[in-house]
Amino acid sequence: MPRPPSLHVALLAAALSACGPARSADGGDRVVLLGMDGLDRLLLEELVSQGELPHFARILSEGATADLDVAPPVLSPIVWTTLASGYEGEVHGIGGWTSAAGRSFTSADVRTLRLWDVASKEGVASVVSGYLMTWPASPVPGALLSDRFALSFPMNKDPEDPTVAMSEASLAERGDLVQPPHLEARARELQDQELDALAEHPLAYQLEEYEGPFHPWRRDALHLAFWADQWDRPAWGTGGRARLGLVHLVLADQVSHVYWPFQDPTARRLMRADPEVRMRAAAADRARHSGRRAAPWSEEPLTPAQIEEGARWVPDAYRALDAALGEVLARIDPTDTTLLVLSDHGFQASTARPVLNGGHRVPAVLIAWGNRVRAGVDEPGASALDVAPTVARLLQLPGATDHAGAPLETLFELPPAPEPLETWVLPRVALDLDAGPRTAEEELLMGQLEALGYVDELGAPILGASRERSRQGRPGDNRRPAPPADSAPDAPDPSPEHP
Repeated sequence: MPRPPSLHVALLAAALSACGPARSADGGDRVVLLGMDGLDRLLLEELVSQGELPHFARILSEGATADLDVAPPVLSPIVWTTLASGYEGEVHGIGGWTSAAGRSFTSADVRTLRLWDVASKEGVASVVSGYLMTWPASPVPGALLSDRFALSFPMNKDPEDPTVAMSEASLAERGDLVQPPHLEARARELQDQELDALAEHPLAYQLEEYEGPFHPWRRDALHLAFWADQWDRPAWGTGGRARLGLVHLVLADQVSHVYWPFQDPTARRLMRADPEVRMRAAAADRARHSGRRAAPWSEEPLTPAQIEEGARWVPDAYRALDAALGEVLARIDPTDTTLLVLSDHGFQASTARPVLNGGHRVPAVLIAWGNRVRAGVDEPGASALDVAPTVARLLQLPGATDHAGAPLETLFELPPAPEPLETWVLPRVALDLDAGPRTAEEELLMGQLEALGYVDELGAPILGASRERSRQGRPGDNRRPAPPADSAPDAPDPSPEHP
């Protein structure tokens, strides 16, 4: 059984109980943070320039943008927790997928308030769906669907690996997936509806290739549907509508890790010039790692038709995300709602295996649209640390005096700032969070993370080159690119809800 979250919940409850006067959930601005893991600004702008992605084209032309500097290591659990809290990993407590002792990080390990916690403290309702490190789900006014609600695996996970069936069994025993608990039945209903609709989805050819829990859109479609279903309902605990919404989608990240070489012009030239180069790279990769699915078109010499087919996958994923953005735009009112589309990093060909994997690069991207946005502004010098203070200010929630970042006043016409809190950091306690034996679920996760190269045989994280930065300028940008670096180990992020 999972470790009980009682200590974390107690600390969080104590922090939230020391709140100021409650506010009406319907009073004031609303903010939606749409997280798109691995969304790359260069490819996004390239597709928009070709007449693709009409919804992205709209918010880019009517909104404002910023490049976000992201401190290494560029690993999704760290960065998304930073975006929601305003603190680096050393403070918020999430150091990757696992601790040094090999335990998987969960929401019980987050040592700071996050945006929905601060909103709760002020009596403001939130709808949070799929955001990383939200299991066990913590009580909020509104609704929270945990990142571990749906079983999902990386696309390069071997379907025959015995841990797949074992993980399916462990999911049935997992609790604390939804808050308030009565919404679990509605989430299951939405999950069934979305699965039924996938046969007609434009990504159906990808879903057919990656059946069951091995394609990220099955997971993403549910979390998008849950947010849409709850956003304008009377929020549990307040009776008014939620004012803060967060949705986290992993489609771009997972598809790019596997299919980016077919998107990259240099990698395509290498594969055309040497049809066996991908075979050799895949054979070397299989010799190092077990538990992986064979990379697509890697067991025989590549044909030109296969290279062209592979080149569809990442752009089609971006088209699906554009449609998802359209669904969000249809449900928000730009006269009272600010939309922030965020990524945690972009993509480039892997420096270690350019014909086999995609690797991370920074900067990340922020696109702002709607209420209070200064249209046409492009801010090149923002930081991931600025996001939480900005969202707090937009909602007139108290920031923290120890935040290193600051509200992005170049991008927004911000309302007056309320009196800040001294800190969003939760009280520290003398407790060894790594004490005791691993649970059966953690043993399964460790095996999957080891197979993907994220941890060693003891469960300790392998950071490798992910501590380096890679900045790649847009056309006409006079910034010199830094030496590229990949997020070790050039594999899809095996987050605990899709390990």
